[in-house]
Amino acid sequence: MEEAKLAVLKERAKALAKGSNKVKAEEGEEFLVFSAAGERFGVKAGFVREVVRVEEPTPLPGVPFHVLGIVNVRGEIVPVADLHRLLGIGGGRSESVDRVLILESENLVLGLAVDGVDGMHRVDAQRLQPAPSSVAASTPAAVLGLAAERVLILDGRELLNGSSSADSGSMQAGRNS
Repeated sequence: MEEAKLAVLKERAKALAKGSNKVKAEEGEEFLVFSAAGERFGVKAGFVREVVRVEEPTPLPGVPFHVLGIVNVRGEIVPVADLHRLLGIGGGRSESVDRVLILESENLVLGLAVDGVDGMHRVDAQRLQPAPSSVAASTPAAVLGLAAERVLILDGRELLNGSSSADSGSMQAGRNS
């Protein structure tokens, strides 16, 4: 009887050990996958503050081409950018903006006009394919690569830094105190 129990325990240990391989297969970093103007993008979860529904951004004169305007999110003024324009690729917004993905790192805040959010996905950065040359050539630092299911993975820090160095000045959020 003891040998049967020992055999069952060994079998269970082997099954648990195989299960740990599944955990390793799911390793990778978490990215928020979203869509904008018919394309799918992903950005590291650590840069995502929130996704909010908003009124149409208020346009501002003299801002870079990629800035659609600003929105007020609970007393904080957030610049909103068209991702296609920011990346320098074709396409762009053809409809009104009602949803904004807010990225944040240190004291930089940027809203991206998005059509929808697919959710959180684990992506192994070492398995990314090179981005299409038309995208990678325009903003190589902001594009990390192409993940499965045609999701273009972006570097949140580069998006924030690239938008803050625009000619119109800083994209730092204005907080009403």
